[in-house]
Amino acid sequence: MQAPKRFVCVIRSCADGRCYYTGVTSDPVARLASHNGGECLYTARYTPWKLDVTIEFSDETRAVAFERYLKSASGVAFAAKHSLSEIAEAHRYAQSGHKVGNVAVVVAG
Repeated sequence: MQAPKRFVCVIRSCADGRCYYTGVTSDPVARLASHNGGECLYTARYTPWKLDVTIEFSDETRAVAFERYLKSASGVAFAAKHSLSEIAEAHRYAQSGHKVGNVAVVVAG
């Protein structure tokens, strides 16, 4: 049986567009609903939320490692330096048939 894929999701507050939250999940839609439902104390005060970026990994270990990186000082600097349009361009490149390992990037819009 194949292990479930894991996603690193970055959600953005619609109430305060400067507020982001990054987490790992196997079901991005359900996880977004839980954030919008007030189930997480940190995100409850900034509802509603929308998916900003979703990155799919083939295994949980890599997803958790990437989430930790994004939450680190260097990961925050990386995210600040690279705009979502650059991430979207990488996704279009991957969708055009080019291999980018076993990671898929989806930019919600």
